[in-house]
Amino acid sequence: MGLWEVPPINFSDGLGWGVPYLYLCFNYNCPLYEGGWDNLRENYTQNASHRCICYPGTTQFEYMPVFSPIGAKGQIIDDQALTTAEMLKERPNAEFQC
Repeated sequence: MGLWEVPPINFSDGLGWGVPYLYLCFNYNCPLYEGGWDNLRENYTQNASHRCICYPGTTQFEYMPVFSPIGAKGQIIDDQALTTAEMLKERPNAEFQC
């Protein structure tokens, strides 16, 4: 599971997840993800699947819908993003070049 930043716009019931970050599974061989395409197509006529999410610091796991193989990949937080964020915290007014 990778660290994932919750989008600023909530979906579904509008309540969001109540946390700024989640752990999200991006394993394309995960049975939940692989089987989710058929399950949601057959039972709900939706071209979508699920990814497993976990709340940081807990063992609470849930499902999140994705509507393409690249669904939710825009908010992945990798080591580069964390390093950049830390540098900006230390030097908020300095110009930063990528």
